[in-house]
Amino acid sequence: MENNHNNALNTFIIQHIYRLYKRRDFEGLNDIGLSKETAKRVASLSLEDVARLESFRAKIAELRVTESHLEMMIAHVQHEGAKEELVDQLIQLGASQVMLWELSGIDHAEYRERRKTLGLPKASAGRPSALTEEESTALHIAWQRYADEEDILLRYYYVGLCTEISLSRVWNYLQTPN
Repeated sequence: MENNHNNALNTFIIQHIYRLYKRRDFEGLNDIGLSKETAKRVASLSLEDVARLESFRAKIAELRVTESHLEMMIAHVQHEGAKEELVDQLIQLGASQVMLWELSGIDHAEYRERRKTLGLPKASAGRPSALTEEESTALHIAWQRYADEEDILLRYYYVGLCTEISLSRVWNYLQTPN
């Protein structure tokens, strides 16, 4: 099993060396501890020679994962994925493009594409209808209930779920000076 692992790792490293050399990324070669001359030799190998080189059982590199960096990267990717999912949920709760532009930088094209992907009709044009007195009261109560939520997108999400008022109407109401 280890031989397959070593062969796969060797193949990846040889291909990486080849790409770095062809891009003339000598700093990248230096970062992995390889001289320009050795990289040139790897890049000049025939396909048959590369295949033979890849088949050696010996490791051509020691691999060490920087676990703390990997954990930070995983957390970042998961956070971004959760944010993307939250934006989709906000759109389903009626968030307007203007609102999402202000809060998370979603432009017109991305907003339209997301609505299309979510199977939603085109967004209606014009100003959202005003809140009734009952809706206004419900909004104030919900807005205060989630005042401690640091993530403004989550705060709008919770308010939208709680009040069942379209987020475009919530946004419009909260942006209008009283």
